[in-house]
Amino acid sequence: MLNTILIDSGPLIALFDKNDSFHARVVRFIQGKKFRFLSTTAVLTEVTHMLDFNINAQLDFLEWVLNEGVIIQDIKQEHISRIIELTKKYCDRANIPAYAKSSASTPISTSTACPAK
Repeated sequence: MLNTILIDSGPLIALFDKNDSFHARVVRFIQGKKFRFLSTTAVLTEVTHMLDFNINAQLDFLEWVLNEGVIIQDIKQEHISRIIELTKKYCDRANIPAYAKSSASTPISTSTACPAK
């Protein structure tokens, strides 16, 4: 049985950027294990943008998504109020926790609380 994991942009960027300091750690995590990764359209956009330094890295990522390396889910209108709540707590990383609340996934979270205002 596959473990379902909700994945944010950080590990995906590291997976496709060999110069990322977390690349080897993410590769080791994925190798030999059977996971079903879920993410959001916002993460797809962010990863593609952050890999813009190398068209081959972008294409490798998009082909991996096409081959269901990660299953992309839409953020729905009803998720927006929760995203607003979580944005106040986790700054710019709210779309993943908001989606996690509506799924049975275990999130990978690299979020930290916002600095005090």
